Amino acid sequence: MSTVFQCLERSRCAATAVLVFAIGSAACPVARAVPVDLANNLAEASAGYLDLFGGLWPAQGFATTAIDATISAVTVPMRRDPGVTSGASQLFIYDAGGEGGRPGSSITGETAVGSLPLNVVPTTTSNVTFTGLNLSLSPSTSYFVVLKTPGLVGGSFRWDYTSSTGGLGFPSPFASSLDSGASWFTPSLTDPQQMQFVAVPEPATYALAFVALACGGYAVVRRRTAAVRATKRGTPNAATAPMIARA
Repeated sequence: MSTVFQCLERSRCAATAVLVFAIGSAACPVARAVPVDLANNLAEASAGYLDLFGGLWPAQGFATTAIDATISAVTVPMRRDPGVTSGASQLFIYDAGGEGGRPGSSITGETAVGSLPLNVVPTTTSNVTFTGLNLSLSPSTSYFVVLKTPGLVGGSFRWDYTSSTGGLGFPSPFASSLDSGASWFTPSLTDPQQMQFVAVPEPATYALAFVALACGGYAVVRRRTAAVRATKRGTPNAATAPMIARA
C-alpha cells in the first residue's frame, strides 16, 4: 500500500507542477516574451562621438541578469560622413575573456550578429537600430558590443558617447582597438558609448522557477500533514521527534 500512496503523492506533485507551469506561463509577463532593457543610457547627454573606420573597433560593455535571454535589438546614436559611398556597420558580441576584462573573442566568430547597410545610417545623428537579432546569452555574464565598419570608402561612421555614467546597466567598461582586435586598450568606466540593449528573457527560466516553487510548497504541506497524522497516532517522525544529542 505504501508504494501505491507514494505513486499517488508523486502524481499529485507532477500535476501541481504542470498546473503552476501553465498558470505562470499565462500570468507572468516574461513568459509572454516581453522585451526588456539590459542596458540603456540613450537619455544621457551626448559628449561627442567616436569615428569608426578601418581597424578602429569600439567595444562597450554590458552584463546580463540571472535570467537566460536572447538578444532582440541594439540601438545606437550614429551618423555617417556625407562623403561615404560604400560600407556598412556590423554588430558583434564579444565575451569579456581578454586580459584584465578586455574583449576576448566574438561569440559568433566572423559572422556579424546584425548589420546596417549604408543607406540606413543617416548623415545627421539619429538613433539607428540593429533588429532581427537572435542570439542567446548566458545569465550573469559580462559581454561587449563591438561595432565594425568594413568596406568604408569616403569617410567614417560616428557613434556618440556620453560623459555620464548614468543609465540602466551603467557604469560599464569601454574598450577600443586600433588594430582590428589584435590588441585592446585597458577598459575604462568613463565616457561610455551610448546604446540601448534589448533582450527577451526565456520563458522556460521563469516557468521552471514556478515548478520548483510548486513542488517545494507541496513538499512542505506534505511534511506538515504527515507530522499531524503521526502526532494523532502518537508516533513521532523525523519532523516531530526531538533531536538526539551525540556524545
